[in-house]
Amino acid sequence: MMLIECKGLGAVLDSKYAGQLFRYFGVTDARFAILTDGARYLFYSDLERANRMDDRSFFEFNLLEFNEIQVDELKQFARTTFNLENILSTASNLKYRRALKAEIAKEFKSPSEEFVKLFSSRVYSGRLTASVKDEFADLTYRACGEYIRDRVNDRLKSAFETDGVADDVGSASISAEAEEAGGVDVTKSDIETTPEEWQAYRIIQAISAQFVDPDLITMRDAKSYCAILFDDNNRRSICRLYFGSKRNWVTIFAPADEQRVELSKITDIYKYSDLIAGAIQQYVEA
Repeated sequence: MMLIECKGLGAVLDSKYAGQLFRYFGVTDARFAILTDGARYLFYSDLERANRMDDRSFFEFNLLEFNEIQVDELKQFARTTFNLENILSTASNLKYRRALKAEIAKEFKSPSEEFVKLFSSRVYSGRLTASVKDEFADLTYRACGEYIRDRVNDRLKSAFETDGVADDVGSASISAEAEEAGGVDVTKSDIETTPEEWQAYRIIQAISAQFVDPDLITMRDAKSYCAILFDDNNRRSICRLYFGSKRNWVTIFAPADEQRVELSKITDIYKYSDLIAGAIQQYVEA
């Protein structure tokens, strides 16, 4: 038996708002429960205490945004492949892996004092005074961002080489961080903001207008990419536009995970309104 509680589309999905689901779970022989708004599906079980639904879901599937790994996980619940023991054996790993990813994302977004102290003590032999901790807090933040971008660029470079594609978009992606760090000599005369970049910028402003002053959404063009920022702050990136002659890519700095999407046309940006809204709201709420 599997229990399902349905909420209105866009409702807050949290176990503390699922009292009815909790009650039914405790008085039935169900091992799984789903809380959904019709688009997002949160899967729960009793991994921590028998016959008591866990407070934290072990798996989430979003019909509007999913990947192949999530589809494979969902297939385990199909009638033809359903195996209770197999699912329960992986549910615990899924649950804590999701929780760990969320904690890692929080540390990368805003390193805690414990996180900064852990890594600074490995590379700095001096005394960790308050001023040194402040300095390493910023260094740790930047190092985390650079590490992620390096990994992304390595994967992209590998993909381009595998596909035999070496267009200007791929080259721009790989060289962007070097340019930002000052490794590329760029003058204003080298930079031309294209009509496509202006169109994308206006679309992102329109998305933001629902909950923030769109004038706070700013654009800084560079030779390799065009950055969309919150309040003209380099540390508050919303998107980066990599528009080339063959392909158009957008990197969206969503709170939980950086997303890179390809556009067949500029107005496809509207398809990612939720991701962009999340990328903006993380700074509004900060």
